[in-house]
Amino acid sequence: MTTDLAAGTSLAIEQMLDKEKKIMVNFSRQNLLDTLPYALPPGRTVIKITDPGHLDSLAPTLEKLKADVYKVAVN
Repeated sequence: MTTDLAAGTSLAIEQMLDKEKKIMVNFSRQNLLDTLPYALPPGRTVIKITDPGHLDSLAPTLEKLKADVYKVAVN
């Protein structure tokens, strides 16, 4: 994702959603390692992980996302 596209996506989602609503998006392991969730607004984005088999290898990435106010949900 280019920087312009990521910024535009985040801005569009911010404008479409009520301030109280959150979005839940499923990300693959590679998407998380590529920091793709940062294209979405922090505090309003829940990162859904449907394959918990890679949690150990993703721990540092998930901890950083949580520190940056993203929520994480594991199936």
